[in-house]
Amino acid sequence: MEKLVLDKNKSLVNLANSVLKFFGCNTYHESLKEIDDLMEKSKKKKICLFLFDAFGKCILEKYKNEAPFMYNHRFLVIHSVYPATTVAATTAITTGKYPIEDGYMGWVQYFPEYNKFVEVYPSTIRDEDTLKKKSKKIVPQITDDILKTTYITNDINKKYGKEVAKMVMSFDFGNHDSDPHKTNELWEEAVDKSISKNLFTYAYNIYPDALMHINGTDSIKVKNVIIQINEIVENLVSAHPDTLFLAISDHGMIDIIENDIRNIPGFVDTLQTDTICLEERFSSFFVKDKAKFLEIYKNTPLLNEHFLLLSKKEIINDNVFGYSNIQNKHSIDTIGDFTLIALDNNSLVDKYMVSSKFKASHAGATKNEMEIYLQAYNID
Repeated sequence: MEKLVLDKNKSLVNLANSVLKFFGCNTYHESLKEIDDLMEKSKKKKICLFLFDAFGKCILEKYKNEAPFMYNHRFLVIHSVYPATTVAATTAITTGKYPIEDGYMGWVQYFPEYNKFVEVYPSTIRDEDTLKKKSKKIVPQITDDILKTTYITNDINKKYGKEVAKMVMSFDFGNHDSDPHKTNELWEEAVDKSISKNLFTYAYNIYPDALMHINGTDSIKVKNVIIQINEIVENLVSAHPDTLFLAISDHGMIDIIENDIRNIPGFVDTLQTDTICLEERFSSFFVKDKAKFLEIYKNTPLLNEHFLLLSKKEIINDNVFGYSNIQNKHSIDTIGDFTLIALDNNSLVDKYMVSSKFKASHAGATKNEMEIYLQAYNID
């Protein structure tokens, strides 16, 4: 059986621990040596870490003419975590821990406390009411209750005994239906203020991810927002010469082909529930007829030629979700009996996902989804 091997030395987790190390905090895992050396050499006391969602290596390569300032400041290639998706990856960079440790595994997770599949960030239940557009929420919010965690900004502030570290999130200034350029303008202003006031600023931006999912990676809307992002980075770097800037993404993005699992003969009948857990490109299934499930996988080219099959035991034993002796109960609970992981541009969708009609996505095992350009600014 083929394996997934998570990079143990150059992932988002290592970068986060470099930030903790720089500010004198206890670390959870090994730091990233190249960044440790860069931080020491720069002599800067302030750090701003940009994260532009889905602006991975392949996307920056695609738009290098639209984002020349960012492209010319490439410093190092690092990797996301598995699955290469926002819930898992942004939590890895903001906590310094692996998904297996903190319980943040994918967009949709199973919580036995409620016997429900829940969209983690919005805390929205996926059930028949979802199809009727009558969404129900878990209250209190999943992220504020059973997945409540400690962020590196909390660790830094605790170390200093006051607020010197802050997160500035672009979704606080607009949602997916807002004008991205106006949202970015408000976000830039907030980031600027935070850098002036704090020693560490984590600046998260939902773009270009929010546009690429719906429009694909080649959209003019994506091109225009990337031009703006490049200008924002250049403006802030120029305005704060006393600050070391690092820019990354949580993952890349590729254009996809969606395949409804209900169209695979007999497949849904083998499942305990017809809901895909985690992600459409990292699809975990709770199975009632394991022999039949494996038979269908073996005899269905769509599955066996385009998706890697791993059992729950293999995923845990191979440290796919991270290298740690600490295993969060919610991480273990949400891993199904078998997981199908995309090896190319094919994705799996269930009845809840088909209406999204994504043109591009992430979370698979391809290099274009896993590789990230870490950029560095004001290093001279």
